[in-house]
Amino acid sequence: MAAPEVGGQGQPVGRRPAWQALSIGAGGGLADACLSVAMRVPGLFIIDHWWQHERIRALPQTLENTAVMQALLNSVGQGNPKLQTLTLGENAVIMKFIDMHKELNSSAPLCSNFGKLGRGHILVHGFLLLLLPIEHLRILYSHLLSGVLLFASHFISERYVVLEMSREVLRNASPLSEGLLLPETSHTLQRRSTVFDLPLASTASNSRHLATLICQVAISMAVLSFLERPSRSLQVVLCVHTLPVLARLADLPLETLPSLQTFGDALLCLAVLYHLCYKLPSLLDRIKETYTDAITIGHRGIDTMHLLSLLWGRLFVPAHFVVFWALSFCAKAAEGLSSDSAYSSRPLIFILQCMSALCCSPINLLATAVVVSCLSHLVIRGTKWFIGTAHEDNPLRPGWTQGVTMLLLGLQTGLMQVELPGRTLVLLVILFVVMSSLLQSILEITEPVVLSLNASHTLAWRRYVKVLLVCVLLFVLPLLLTFKLATILTIDAWVIMVLSTSVVTSVQAIGIMSVHTLFIYDGLHGRGVDLDDFLYMARALTKTLELLVSLLAVGVGAYDSSTGEWNPANLSILVVHTYCNIYRRIRVGWRSFLLRREASMKTDSLASPTVEQLAAHGDVC
Repeated sequence: MAAPEVGGQGQPVGRRPAWQALSIGAGGGLADACLSVAMRVPGLFIIDHWWQHERIRALPQTLENTAVMQALLNSVGQGNPKLQTLTLGENAVIMKFIDMHKELNSSAPLCSNFGKLGRGHILVHGFLLLLLPIEHLRILYSHLLSGVLLFASHFISERYVVLEMSREVLRNASPLSEGLLLPETSHTLQRRSTVFDLPLASTASNSRHLATLICQVAISMAVLSFLERPSRSLQVVLCVHTLPVLARLADLPLETLPSLQTFGDALLCLAVLYHLCYKLPSLLDRIKETYTDAITIGHRGIDTMHLLSLLWGRLFVPAHFVVFWALSFCAKAAEGLSSDSAYSSRPLIFILQCMSALCCSPINLLATAVVVSCLSHLVIRGTKWFIGTAHEDNPLRPGWTQGVTMLLLGLQTGLMQVELPGRTLVLLVILFVVMSSLLQSILEITEPVVLSLNASHTLAWRRYVKVLLVCVLLFVLPLLLTFKLATILTIDAWVIMVLSTSVVTSVQAIGIMSVHTLFIYDGLHGRGVDLDDFLYMARALTKTLELLVSLLAVGVGAYDSSTGEWNPANLSILVVHTYCNIYRRIRVGWRSFLLRREASMKTDSLASPTVEQLAAHGDVC
């Protein structure tokens, strides 16, 4: 017997599984990415489910022995009926026993025995779906889908046998019931007496049998497409659930159908057991190989930073979190629409309510931050394309600043612990801060473009109008958002400090447009205009307005802290805000004023040239 042909990777060349064929057929690029996202996103759902529903019961609330024991009992309780029936006295005896053995050597074996049956395996499964290589995930999902299909085959066969026996019993009991069960018209009984009675009844019965037969064969072929050898040699065994249909077509006694269905289930179970036994050596080899690699790495020394970087690269994939958030958001939106929410007629508030309902776990909060980052990236990209700087050497802000801001503010404000009505309001404030940061980034992109328009001698009207439109939006949108938020929130020191960041963006946009207006005026009136002083005054006025806005925010914050409750955290925020937005602006402004005065004094000390000197030297200045 000829040896099987071996491919480049040492694997036998043969028919590949369906997903591998899909990957190869698509070039291994987009198909692999889509399959990776589809197979790893369920891991995020599992981790999120564990955090929301199993974390409190699986983890102790304190480090005391009684709390640890209670958490372990809760973890094991659903899986062990004996522990579910423990009385309060028996639980008290167990707690007393643990209190008497506080030493680590005495309590560790007991805790380990309970921990083996705990709920932590749910969390492990979620991380495995995120960390396993894509080849192992394909094998896992192929076997999982094969099991689901085999269960569906068993269910279809069982229902077929039950329905066939019910039809026969009802047919013998009452002729009228046949017209209710069979897909025939209401005048079935009249057509029985015609010469076409037998062909029509036979056609309806054969259609029913043929549909069941095709369904069973399709399921067996689908299982064969997912599994590798030797399951392909068991094609006949996978079709055992067609035996009841074949027996019915062969007009065997009706009493044989349950026996054939039971025989098919038993034979299929033996086939599954044979396949598992066949795959067990390869599974053990992979476990041994993984263990050997781990021992080798342990002897060589583990690079902690490299290991953390590898884990971070496997766990934090933005595409996975975006898909996870999108599916969760669609589920929340469908739930809100089905429950006829009061805000369903107001789209923006309804979207905000759905987003706040999602921010109840770290996974959802991180996914929300990733989505905010991606949306910010798209907005910045779109702005750069709109004003015509997509291919220029302007610094690109991919939006990660806004995502990190969203995550840090969510953690600092305790967004996950806030109840839903209050969580929506907190999320609104956080999104306002993120929006202010996004507008500031757009302003930093737009300012060099405006300066380039001032310096250029040729004017492209389309680009000119687009840039001015962006500047107008940067002036109007922050003020509009500030006004809307001020009408919702109660004005206090910290609200003023949050709103001031958005107002500063509008002031800076006014400064950019005022400078651009001066350049337009200079170009229309020709030479002879002392533009330097006007430009300096315009910039100085803009910086003064920014300083006044910051002084107002800090002043209100200081007054509120002196009259109300304050804590070190609020005081530290006030000090940082004072240093960054007041002290540094004053220092930079004073230094600019000194340099401007020194330059003006040096210019005034120079002698003015006469007409003869200009003509002699050819100086046109």
